[in-house]
Amino acid sequence: MDAYFDRLTPNHEAILLVEETNETVHISKEALPSNCSPGDWLRIQLDGQRVTMIEKNTSKTKAMQTTVEEKLAKLRHKNKSKYKRL
Repeated sequence: MDAYFDRLTPNHEAILLVEETNETVHISKEALPSNCSPGDWLRIQLDGQRVTMIEKNTSKTKAMQTTVEEKLAKLRHKNKSKYKRL
C-alpha cells in the first residue's frame, strides 16, 4: 500500500499518512529509506500498526508533484477577475 511521508517530529519520528486506510503511522527516522524526505510517497506493508516493509515510490512522487504543479498553474491563470474596476 502507499503512504505519504508527511513530516518529521521534533523527537525524530516520521509521520506517514496511509492512503488506503486513512491512518497515521509513526516510525523512527532510521527506518526510512536513506534518500527519503517529507513530501515523498512510499510503498509500505503493515502488520497492524507495525511497518514490515518500506521503500520509496519515485514514480508516484513525480506524478503527484506534476499534478500539483498543473493545478497551481491553472489556479494562477484563472485568478483574473471578470469584473472591471470603477
